[in-house]
Amino acid sequence: MCKHVTILLSTYNGELFLDEQIDSLLNQTYDDWELLIRDDGSTDNTISIIKYYADDNPKITFINENNIQNIGVVSSFIELLHYKNSDFYMFCDQDDFWKNHKIETVVNEALNCEKEEPLLIYTDLEVVDNELNQISCSMLNGKAFDKFNNLLVENTITGCTVLINQSLKSKVLKKDSEIDKLIMHDWWLGLIASAFGTVVSMDEPTILYRQHGNNAVGALSIGNKIRRFFQLKNNLNRVNKSFKQAEHLYSLYSKEMPTDKLRILEEYLLLQNTSILNKYSLMKKNDFKKNGLIKNIYFILIVCFFVNSKAS
Repeated sequence: MCKHVTILLSTYNGELFLDEQIDSLLNQTYDDWELLIRDDGSTDNTISIIKYYADDNPKITFINENNIQNIGVVSSFIELLHYKNSDFYMFCDQDDFWKNHKIETVVNEALNCEKEEPLLIYTDLEVVDNELNQISCSMLNGKAFDKFNNLLVENTITGCTVLINQSLKSKVLKKDSEIDKLIMHDWWLGLIASAFGTVVSMDEPTILYRQHGNNAVGALSIGNKIRRFFQLKNNLNRVNKSFKQAEHLYSLYSKEMPTDKLRILEEYLLLQNTSILNKYSLMKKNDFKKNGLIKNIYFILIVCFFVNSKAS
């Protein structure tokens, strides 16, 4: 059974690689798709590139050609989601390169597990440099870290590999989210899918994931990981943002959330305002942790000693 796929692409000063990305979509083995593009205020030649492709191909729609404005990447993708209904939605970045079987592979997986409940599927990716030379054959390295308790703490879902169904879209857009409380759109989608439906991880890399100096979000080098590890203020800020996002999730969905997920969410939020011993106990009980031993030790220390800690 053929399902229609709507690909959502938000652009911003993407002239260097945008044509290669769009060409990789046009070369897909799966044919029943369309591409919606929203530009977020580009000042380079991105808009001209979009117009060139949109004028030449009926599969491509430039949704805000007459209303170019910068609203930020999260708002831009949410606006794309609002544009029209489809069977499935896939998210696309301007600087990657899709393997030609990507849509077919992920849609087949979706059809194998399709349910009425919210569904999110994401895949591994191959990390490459500017010229598409391989840096790493895998970013996930076979490690799925996408249970609800995991996703409250850290996002391991890479948005440019994601497919969601109409049920998840409806669940997300049913509520009027405050964008400034969402860290990233893919993280928010993952949280809602894991709370109310199914998250599926595929080990197969389906895209070439470019790493360069202008990535909004990307894989970190070992050196950058080490430097980030020692930035206490920034790490504390990231942890506090995860709590703010979790609070927003609670305010919107607590009344309809399954009992087991609601308990996990409430106990994650409790980490902000309880004793150090209770914090450690709650983290251990619910397996609140980051993906990686060193990162997790640092996370435990930050939560226990720097997040509004009470005396034991």
